[in-house]
Amino acid sequence: MADHLQVTIRDSTALFSGHLTSEWTRTKERAPSGLREAYKEALSAPPSTSPRIFLDAGISAWLAYFLATTGHGHHYKGQLADLTTIKAFESLSTADKEKVATQLVKTSVHHTITPVISKIQPGPPQKRRTGLMPTTMQPSSQTHSLEGNLQTSSDTSRENTAEPQYTPISLPIESLTATSTSSVQQSVSDPATSRIAHVFPQYMCGAIRKKGGDTATITIVFPRSPNGDVSCYMCLGIMANKIQYIAMELFGTHLETDGRLWNIFQENGGRVIPHTVDIQDAQEKGTTKLLGAETCHAIAMSPIRKEEVKQGILDTACVTLRITSNCHDDGILSLNLGLEEGFRLKEMLFG
Repeated sequence: MADHLQVTIRDSTALFSGHLTSEWTRTKERAPSGLREAYKEALSAPPSTSPRIFLDAGISAWLAYFLATTGHGHHYKGQLADLTTIKAFESLSTADKEKVATQLVKTSVHHTITPVISKIQPGPPQKRRTGLMPTTMQPSSQTHSLEGNLQTSSDTSRENTAEPQYTPISLPIESLTATSTSSVQQSVSDPATSRIAHVFPQYMCGAIRKKGGDTATITIVFPRSPNGDVSCYMCLGIMANKIQYIAMELFGTHLETDGRLWNIFQENGGRVIPHTVDIQDAQEKGTTKLLGAETCHAIAMSPIRKEEVKQGILDTACVTLRITSNCHDDGILSLNLGLEEGFRLKEMLFG
């Protein structure tokens, strides 16, 4: 059974990757029929479906899956073998499908495929929203508001949008502190996707937003003159479809969506519809499960967490999740770390 599984994974990877490494022979600069429609469907598909798994891994992986599984209206040599491989692939578990998708994003794409990838997302590129990190965070059991603006497509008229607009985030260093950029001694961003598994558990690896499938939306900042509260902090871009689970596991926060907006449900039955909210005070069980041992140790060594322990505070303000009201916007998970431990994570992620 194990041998059959490995053969299916190997054959599926080879079949899909062939569509990325071969020269594009279709009409020049013409997107395949149904490409954009399939892309839109994949955006709103359940996370466990094959199109969504590949799209979450990276746009090139999704394109390979689309090309391999559509367009079989004509016969070609080896078609039966390909269809058999695809059928076997669809019977794989979600985890095994993710393995195949991960391999695809590492594949070097033929230069003639690149223009096709650029045509997949319809419409003009959206303005990216910018998340802000505070230079200090005081330990508290209350939810803190981070200073600064978080620009999202929610600021425009959502009612005029025919379908969900998935807005990725960027984490420019100058927006991560409330001080000028001259206060930043060192910052690193966007590690290779293949390296994040060195630090984070499997679910979090899948939850972090990828840029083209090759790099992960992660930024680590080391202030030049650390104060008593912040030695180092890390920001992770979290994909919109992972926010609900992460909010519950880390903070015990009950989020639901009507397909457009987030609703935060309180224990007394009340409901909050946020504009922008920072969810804070993460639980130890959730941080261990989602962030992994290395990251949890780095959080434990931060000045804030040490002070919290002295005060007998169980949940930590060192972990913050920022979300907007729009359930299709990505989130920002911010972690306050110890200095030496932050450098260790930097080495693990960036080498």
